[in-house]
Amino acid sequence: MKNKIQRNIIIQGETVEQMKKLPSESFDFCFADPPYFMQLEENKKLLRVEGTEFKGVDDDWDKFESMDAYKEFTKNWLSEVRRLLKKDGAICLISGMQSIFEIGSILRDLGYWVINDIIWEKSNPTPNFGGTRLNNSHETIIWAVKDKKSKFTFNYKTGKELNGGNQWASFWPFPVCGEKEGLKVVDGEK
Repeated sequence: MKNKIQRNIIIQGETVEQMKKLPSESFDFCFADPPYFMQLEENKKLLRVEGTEFKGVDDDWDKFESMDAYKEFTKNWLSEVRRLLKKDGAICLISGMQSIFEIGSILRDLGYWVINDIIWEKSNPTPNFGGTRLNNSHETIIWAVKDKKSKFTFNYKTGKELNGGNQWASFWPFPVCGEKEGLKVVDGEK
């Protein structure tokens, strides 16, 4: 009797530990939104220009001792994803300027082949609260395959049709979900 394929399940736990329990070459595609390692200074409040405090990402899952620790974490989970991807499997991952360059470098070091980078332009970005630099109004999505020989799927005609007859570009303008669309726990916290 063949193994029953499980679909649409949520696995909770430490990422690498949980992936190690899964059989090799079991995924066609992975979308990852890993920790960004925001690198905020300990006990430093993020203030808006008018002085009110911004409650950004301050969760433990986004805290690392150093950039080296973040890179090691990234190498470990990307290695497991590579093991789990089928021969022609692909990954898309998203990150901000805090870590996208390290992630891209690690992807290539592990043997992934980058197909495209895609820019998500946020039409309603969070302001730069300190007013000290440009507003981070985009994030980068890297689309890569397991290796250079992978045969990936790209539905050119469908993309063009969905884009009003124009070739689909690597620049995607759409908003960040608003307060009403954001996920909340029972007490209303993010």
